[in-house]
Amino acid sequence: MGKRILGFLFVIILFVTMVYGHLTNHYSVTDTGKAISSEQVILWYSDAGMSDYINSISLTYEKESGVKVIPVLVSAVEMLDSIQNASVHEDNGPDIYIITNDSLEKAYLSGLAAEVQDKDMILNTTYYPMSALNAATYNGKILGYPLYFDTSFLVYNKEYVRNIAKGYVVDNKITEMATALAGEGELTEEQALGEVRVDESSLTDEDINAGVYEVLPNSLVGILEFADKYDLPETAEGFMEWNVADVLYDYIFAGAYMNIGGECTDMADQVDLYNENAMYALSIFQDFNQFFSIDAHETTYDSVTEDFIKGKTVFTFADITMLSKIDEAVKAYDNSVAENVVEATEEGTVEETAETTEETADVQEEETEEELFPCHYGIVNIGMLNDTLRAQPLSITTVATINAYSDKKEEGEAFAKYLAIDAGKEMYARTGRIPAAYMENPGITDYDAIMDTYANSVPLTKIPECSNYWMQAEVLYTSIWNGDDVNSSLLNMATQIMSQVKGEEVTIESIGTPTIEEYYKE
Repeated sequence: MGKRILGFLFVIILFVTMVYGHLTNHYSVTDTGKAISSEQVILWYSDAGMSDYINSISLTYEKESGVKVIPVLVSAVEMLDSIQNASVHEDNGPDIYIITNDSLEKAYLSGLAAEVQDKDMILNTTYYPMSALNAATYNGKILGYPLYFDTSFLVYNKEYVRNIAKGYVVDNKITEMATALAGEGELTEEQALGEVRVDESSLTDEDINAGVYEVLPNSLVGILEFADKYDLPETAEGFMEWNVADVLYDYIFAGAYMNIGGECTDMADQVDLYNENAMYALSIFQDFNQFFSIDAHETTYDSVTEDFIKGKTVFTFADITMLSKIDEAVKAYDNSVAENVVEATEEGTVEETAETTEETADVQEEETEEELFPCHYGIVNIGMLNDTLRAQPLSITTVATINAYSDKKEEGEAFAKYLAIDAGKEMYARTGRIPAAYMENPGITDYDAIMDTYANSVPLTKIPECSNYWMQAEVLYTSIWNGDDVNSSLLNMATQIMSQVKGEEVTIESIGTPTIEEYYKE
């Protein structure tokens, strides 16, 4: 009986030891005796500009969830091969990793990307634009949480456009008043126009904002109409300039009609590049050179950014990195104005009132015009090429993806969701990247227009056989800008891409070039 009791006690001790060992593998004890989970999730990423942000968010997440996240900065070169080698051969691969959406098909077919479970029901159009969900989807499966994106926006100098809008509103008010006066029968309409006067200072913000809405272009052709209709501001050197050698900015012209894999850009049997609408759009792109004479070889990203900041242009196409640089210039200008007001107030030369503060800002603007230009900007969502044809820019979406080889998929997905949704509001302020998910009050200029533009964008293609498409498209746009024949240039590129997709030489029958019927051709 004694041996039985000892044996029973031994079994109990062994069981308790096993349970304790299991718990201590997952929990550590702090000085206060509180148990903290030491479960670890490994994250691989390649964007060094996200390091401080990711490290900070990881620490916050550990405090909130008890799960430790270990971020690892790795090279973007052959990243998927490195993940596969680490996961299969070395057993030290990541649980989640961050890649651009064009790599998702390769990741999935290599067995490296798992379909997300989305237990919190986040991956829908309540939280994301459809373009973000399409970017993260391959073969009907969502393979990660869209994290941040880049695309191109039509950006305008707010001061210039507001001044133009003032003139527009004044002219309209004069016409309305003259028409009413002539209607009384004492004067002709022409005489009435000579009698009526409207002072710009009498306009309200509501009047001016309504005018801005009316004068801003709502199509690409509308930019040309704007340049034809209004006088160039005295301090500007041209209406528009952008880096025409970069396909990210050019693609909006024909992107809606250069189908490269369907909505999710993953269907090899849905490739249609050579068609009349694409040719029409590319012809309008070429016509822009006649209006703005931008040298594709001399104009650079930096020169375009600097020219816009200095007020040399009214419009430009800008990506998110450029927006971040413009924001820095805006802050520098605003801080300079504020400092001048404080200095003047301390010296007793200006009383601290709303009226005198505004006057001081005006003086500061004149004094610093050469060094700091008031480059406050706005963004307008351009969804049309002209009155009938659409316009869609290119977008690149970065996705937090779950490693299919991981034994911590659930924990990894929980952090991916946290990184994309819960922590996203701080992303732009701390990294200059804009979250792919909708955010409330993220502190970004014209945020609604930015997200509308992204929602209207075409994601990078996921088809591996088309991996060089964007390079080929860039060559196409540059050659057409420089005057090459639109029809033959598009046909040659389409033939090359289709041959890559089919794995054999393909012949595409030539079609006629459409006639461009726009106001400037009349």
